[in-house]
Amino acid sequence: MNTTTPLRTILVTNDDGYNARGFRAAIEVARQFGRVIGIAPEVTQSGMSQAITMYKPLFLKKQHEEPGVEIYSFSGTPVDCVKMAFDYLLADRHVDLVISGINHGSNVLYSGTMGAAIEGSFYGCPSIGLSLTDHSADADFEAAILYGKQIVEKVLTGELGLPLCLNASITSRRFKSFTLFCPCCVSCNSAFNSSESFSSTSAAVEYPDFVFLPPGICIFSKRTSPS
Repeated sequence: MNTTTPLRTILVTNDDGYNARGFRAAIEVARQFGRVIGIAPEVTQSGMSQAITMYKPLFLKKQHEEPGVEIYSFSGTPVDCVKMAFDYLLADRHVDLVISGINHGSNVLYSGTMGAAIEGSFYGCPSIGLSLTDHSADADFEAAILYGKQIVEKVLTGELGLPLCLNASITSRRFKSFTLFCPCCVSCNSAFNSSESFSSTSAAVEYPDFVFLPPGICIFSKRTSPS
């Protein structure tokens, strides 16, 4: 009898392009938890939100492969990358998690990083948008990697319901904090218990079990509900 636990498949994408430092940092976060398939735009696609490409062909190219990791560039938007993964490249495989990022700067409404994460949640896959709140060219991703791993572990080992899409903005100060914040529903930030595993320097809830989507759309985890 084979009791081996199947290896998880984790899709990693972003909006800064496959050569971005934040994308490499996201790969480092993901590879601890399973087999990584990285599909990212061949050029920067910041600010593309949930845009898709129409009326022109798109091209997928394998850029790198090593044990447990495959990296592809794609000539479309971040959402195109997610669609390519779920509808074609990984169509016959179960995807356990989508990680989008690590974005070089905060994720906002028009962020391609969050556009990709939201798209992943539309496929019924738990999705996380990670960003580092530092736009400098020499930004240190160490804290983002550290807290990114903790967030991923909580999502993969917890009992959070679907749909699930988290937006995590991690401060550039090493090993200090990250924040998860819902701008569309004040009750979100007071209704959910924060995790003692994390710390926060902002007024936002430290780690609530709510789903973050842009203003006007707020989908809660089925595991919890507002009090």
